[in-house]
Amino acid sequence: MYTLWSKDEEKLLAHLYPNSHHKALVKLFRGRFDHVKIRAKAMKKGLHKSERYYQGIYTKNANPWNKGLTLNPALKQYQMPGFGRIRKNRNGYLEVWHQGKFQVLSHVIWEKHHGKPVPHGMTLRYADGDKDNVDINNLVLTSRSDVIREHSFSNYPKEIREVHLMNKEINRIINNE
Repeated sequence: MYTLWSKDEEKLLAHLYPNSHHKALVKLFRGRFDHVKIRAKAMKKGLHKSERYYQGIYTKNANPWNKGLTLNPALKQYQMPGFGRIRKNRNGYLEVWHQGKFQVLSHVIWEKHHGKPVPHGMTLRYADGDKDNVDINNLVLTSRSDVIREHSFSNYPKEIREVHLMNKEINRIINNE
């Protein structure tokens, strides 16, 4: 259920939030706002906990709650992907776990074959257009300006350009721009 904050409650929150624990604030507001709503309002207002608050919580040489506990070995496999693990990103490109992070597989293959990364201002393209075909013979190095020129609006047929411009005009009229 959504509840509105009064001006007095906002002032009280701004005054007490930096040095008070969230449980105390929930009690102060008599359960009207839970700790999630209090935290959200504080974030929206730009409020932060003070150094004094953190000094009271974290004391020197205090043991953490999980000291001495061991991680379940069954969970370790989900922490880090194995070397060479391949996945598809949201744009459809294959990525491989390489040097501690996921990298685009075609770039890794190019670097392995040529001994250096793809130069600045250049991009790799697939000759047959298939992103799954990462064979070195299918990878073509192209300048970014050539890619932009190839996909330029002026390369479309005149009829399609006219339809596109009419579509933009209709959208402008609909949106009152």
